Amino acid sequence: MTMPDGAVIRHACWEPAGASPSATLLMLNGRSEFIEKYDELARSWTERGFRVVSFDWRGQGLSTRSLPPPRQQRHFLTDFAVLEEDLEFFLERIVMPLQVGPLVLYAHSMGGHVAARYLTSGWHHFAAAVLSAPMVDIATRGFPRPLVRGLAAVMSSLGFGGAYAPGQGDYDATRHGFAGNPVSHDPRRWAVHHQWFRTYPELRVGGVTWAWLRATFRSIDLLNRPETSAAVELPMLLLSPSLDPLVPPEALRAMSLRYRNCRLVRYPDALHEILMEAEDIRSRAWTDIDRFLAETLPAEASGGGVLGDAAVGT
Repeated sequence: MTMPDGAVIRHACWEPAGASPSATLLMLNGRSEFIEKYDELARSWTERGFRVVSFDWRGQGLSTRSLPPPRQQRHFLTDFAVLEEDLEFFLERIVMPLQVGPLVLYAHSMGGHVAARYLTSGWHHFAAAVLSAPMVDIATRGFPRPLVRGLAAVMSSLGFGGAYAPGQGDYDATRHGFAGNPVSHDPRRWAVHHQWFRTYPELRVGGVTWAWLRATFRSIDLLNRPETSAAVELPMLLLSPSLDPLVPPEALRAMSLRYRNCRLVRYPDALHEILMEAEDIRSRAWTDIDRFLAETLPAEASGGGVLGDAAVGT
């Protein structure tokens, strides 16, 4: 899909095997992620009767990168409004023409952040939303938050927004091992991300830049305003991993309290990527999702393939 500014957004669609879809799901991935990483998850949704649509965010995957070579791995962004506009354009041009039945949103981490921004307008076409560890705040890893925020603003203002923040750099496989990783207890699911990065270097995304940090802090401020969530009546399920070292769990609890129709479910033993976690954690999360959607979606959707027999034990 070519955007009005010329950027190209890569997207994909998964169909239920052997049956017509009874609902549609828009799946939004997190920072540095890409379509292929979500194949197992997409297939779990298709087993529930969903047609699944997803895309690579601008700046990652095989969509247009924000900086040219040799800096293309740097995660550079000056305003999350750009990603919000890409999301809106994608919904209008790709998702809605493909929509069958009710439209459900699933968004993880940074994808959840952009989704939350988009939902604030109150004008959308979703019947329900499932947000997994949405990036409503970020951990600063032992550095004082005011210091990190101040440095991001100063460095960006001085023209160094495209430089990596301290400790960040291009993807280096030797720096990423399973032991102590922040996202999953499951070695197979953890490895998917890195296997693709190692095999296909064009997918790689490195660390964040000063500009990305400044844009993130500003956007977090926007989401924290009470008036931002005032117009959101959409039924929401918020999946909160208690062991998450990337998005503070207390920020997710605060987010759940700001929305009128938001259900928070905590997973005490989960790291950041709940639906790519160990099977027992993932199974519990699916049980909660299935129950939420059975209560939320129209009866003809939940009884016509969505949450049907294939959902049991997935």
